[in-house]
Amino acid sequence: MNNKSLMLFALGVFTFMLVVSSVSAVKLAEWPFLTDGVATTVVPNVNAGTFTLNGVSDSFPFTAARAQASGWTTALNTGKYFEVKISPKADYNLTISSIAFDYASSIAGPVNFELRYSKQSSFASPQTMIIKDDVAGSSGDPVWKTSTNASLNIYVGPGETLTLRWFAYGSAFGPASRFFIKDLDIQGSTVLIPNPSFSISSATIPSDSNKTTFTITNNGNIDLTNIQLSASNEYSVEFNNTGFNLNAGESASVLVTRITSLNSLEFGLNKIVLTATANGGTSAISILTSMRDFFEGSNKGELEISDIQFNTLNGFGDDENYWYPLDEVEIRFDVDNNGDWDIQNIEINVCLYDLRSKKCVLDEGDMDLSNDKFDVDSDDSQRVTLTFDVNPDNLREGNKDYTLFISAEGEVDDNDSPFDGDKTGTSSSQDIEIRTNEEFIIVTDVQIPSSVSCGQTAQITANVWNIGDNDLDDDEVFLRVSNSNLGLGETLTFTRGIRAMESEPISFSFTIPSDAKETQYPISFVAYDDKDLGTNDVIENNENNEARYVTYLSVKCSSSQDILVSASLESEAKAGSEMSIKVTLENTGSKISSLVLEPTGYQSWADVSSVPPIITIAPESSGEGVIKFNVKNDASGTQQFNINVYSGSDLVATQAVSVNIESKSGFGITGLAIGDNAALWGFGLLNIILLIIIIIVAVRVARK
Repeated sequence: MNNKSLMLFALGVFTFMLVVSSVSAVKLAEWPFLTDGVATTVVPNVNAGTFTLNGVSDSFPFTAARAQASGWTTALNTGKYFEVKISPKADYNLTISSIAFDYASSIAGPVNFELRYSKQSSFASPQTMIIKDDVAGSSGDPVWKTSTNASLNIYVGPGETLTLRWFAYGSAFGPASRFFIKDLDIQGSTVLIPNPSFSISSATIPSDSNKTTFTITNNGNIDLTNIQLSASNEYSVEFNNTGFNLNAGESASVLVTRITSLNSLEFGLNKIVLTATANGGTSAISILTSMRDFFEGSNKGELEISDIQFNTLNGFGDDENYWYPLDEVEIRFDVDNNGDWDIQNIEINVCLYDLRSKKCVLDEGDMDLSNDKFDVDSDDSQRVTLTFDVNPDNLREGNKDYTLFISAEGEVDDNDSPFDGDKTGTSSSQDIEIRTNEEFIIVTDVQIPSSVSCGQTAQITANVWNIGDNDLDDDEVFLRVSNSNLGLGETLTFTRGIRAMESEPISFSFTIPSDAKETQYPISFVAYDDKDLGTNDVIENNENNEARYVTYLSVKCSSSQDILVSASLESEAKAGSEMSIKVTLENTGSKISSLVLEPTGYQSWADVSSVPPIITIAPESSGEGVIKFNVKNDASGTQQFNINVYSGSDLVATQAVSVNIESKSGFGITGLAIGDNAALWGFGLLNIILLIIIIIVAVRVARK
């Protein structure tokens, strides 16, 4: 027989002995009725109720060691009865084997009674135990008869209550007659229902120690033996006590020591599972945590970080409850000096900690910090503000659990302090949920001219982010950019879809109507999940926020006729090379104009290497300037950008430019598509036609 079988056999024998020791019939309770209906001689495992009168009454219901009442009727009335209840206590059942009592009545009193019982709270479906028609009456002392109801087998389980009711009737003199009961005695047996159970308290080993204690409590009704302790293997611990016994209701304290070095643990709470198992297989589990603070030095100066507050400045997050990728978040907190000495040169360190990958995804270098290298006098504090964007490039798909750690570290600055010049610091943390598990679209980095003239072309560029952790196919995301007053209604598709936690760029141009009013126009960006672009198709997050965004375009028409702008390609347009664009400006107004050129919308494929200085042009004259770009190595295909022309702070003209970039490793035709430069287009087209004619003639000559 193996050890497990021996253990189960021993538990069975132990349980059997408990059962045998409690099944012999004993007096469970008795009711002497000396002065009241309270039971006496009640065994420990039984609840015995008070004997009560219901629907009947008496001036002295309990007197002369008997219970008595009048008010009975000729026929049985279920609203008039004596009643008593009995039930087992928790973890026990009981079996009633005998109910004995004496009964009698006054002269010409009730001659009949019935004893019924039920285990339902409403006394539903009662069963009849006794029916008697021999109740004797007397004008003097009652004539007592005994009812001994032996060989019963009424089982009352855990949580059940047995109700007994005596119904008397058949009174010759009506309600004035009395019915008596005395010496009520109920016998039977109780059985313990074994319920082995115990619990382990949770515990935390602080960062300044490697020990703590936890408590094991036997919550069951039987003793537990040979309790063994173990822990999961995220880090190693040892116990000062194992293999011990616990009586029912008893507790024991256990010292646990962390063996693993604190420096090898992650920041914050490092959890392992404690398991306790007793003979018979009863077990319990709990969590033991080891705390590793973000700042691990001593805090001699008694610094404290307090009142941490999260505030979502822009985006869809809810302050301290949750953030979304691309939210702009502000964090405010106090650095308190609770000590007796001044602290100087306090530095702030921050870590947005990914609990799954176990690394910092953002630190103070990614944030704008209001205070750094500051001093705090004794009993004073300094408010610190951090602002940062929740960059989706740093977040992992499928994870939304993060902890923000903040530390403040300085040095004691007091000649009277024994710690003068010593480092001191503290840290604090707060959990935050970053929701990357939703399908949602965010439009960012919208580039649009601050103003544009009537009849001119405006270019719009932006990035469209999928901040969820599921890829979106090309038929699952559509972007509508529109303003009805400007005749703008562009539906953009994404042929490759948008991968999870990534973005796709958009770029397009449109012409401002020549008769547009001079005002600000809202440009609407709305993301849909269906090409029908219905109201119900607008993409929403779990908070019912819709993927709708607005930016504004200022249209100015008064100066549109003063400056005319055109552009031409002055060099090759090739990846990895410098590209030159000549801009020609014509002043058609009546005043001298001092103009500045500003290229926009080129950042994804090129860098500007030079822009001409101020160009001054007399009325009815022209001027030129060259803008040079360093084309990026991976640029290719048609690229667009704008050239804005400013007179002081006023935008007086805008010209959209389209350039065909030859890839660095391939061949292609390098060209320029600029405004209405018909001469350039005509010249290019003529060259192509001549080349085709030469090829055809050469082929014919070769055949002859």
